[in-house]
Amino acid sequence: MRRHILQFAAAFVLTAFSLVTGLARSEEMKSQPVTAGDLEITSGWVRAMLPGQPAGGGFFIVTNKGASADRLISGSTQTAGRVEIHTMEIVNDVMVMRPVEGGLEIPAGATVELKPGGLHIMFMEVADPYQEGATVPVTLEFEKAGKVDLQLPVLKGQGGGMQHGALDDRGAIEAVLKAEWDRADAPLTIAPVVIEADSAIAGWSQEGRGGRALLARKHGHWAVHLCTGDAAKEAANLEKMGVPAEVASTLATRLAEAEAKMDQTVVALFSTFEGTVMMDENGGHDAHSGHSTN
Repeated sequence: MRRHILQFAAAFVLTAFSLVTGLARSEEMKSQPVTAGDLEITSGWVRAMLPGQPAGGGFFIVTNKGASADRLISGSTQTAGRVEIHTMEIVNDVMVMRPVEGGLEIPAGATVELKPGGLHIMFMEVADPYQEGATVPVTLEFEKAGKVDLQLPVLKGQGGGMQHGALDDRGAIEAVLKAEWDRADAPLTIAPVVIEADSAIAGWSQEGRGGRALLARKHGHWAVHLCTGDAAKEAANLEKMGVPAEVASTLATRLAEAEAKMDQTVVALFSTFEGTVMMDENGGHDAHSGHSTN
């Protein structure tokens, strides 16, 4: 008995040592500290992307050692169409990702961490998905500290709420939709997002219009299968759209539950989408405009 206890203890110590060593190596692989004015930017990295994925997340820590606040107002890179500062939070049991309006404040004497499942920068319209081992050149612009160039290594997902499961899927789904249709002059609001197996339904609203997108996961990444309105509420209709029967029933139930918790004036916008619009094999289409009754 004593021998088994000692063996277990030894195994536990080795496992804990391996975890700590792995985390230490992960930290070493992140970007080196960069100083800009009173700001120090550390531990930067970009999440590796799946083939065909059009958007991905970037993370780092900013410490303001000055006596006055600064603000991260924008980001850019030659490897993406645009870079946005996003926040992610749970609203009525739904994960919502949206741009940070007016930039991200870095209070005096404070540290702000951009991490999976929370604040992050989003690389949109990425033509060549970032692969592990590569480096992404990024320029951040602060209100007072000015522009600072970073070289962010691409690493596999680690830590945080977006690591695995539905949370990660929600982020990927929202990124796909925003990459296709989000505009600075007409922000795309996405909620709710319900997922079952390899199918998902996302409600969207934009400029007083709305609809529901049916998405499918193929080869590890999400793509928009079609856009519709109230047709997505019924399991029978979802089956006709190619969703397996057992998945369609659960998906319709979850959609009804999620929308019941939302502002009903927003839910009403989803019904303004007339008919069903199929996406091409790349997930693309002109836009949602022209298919809503408003």
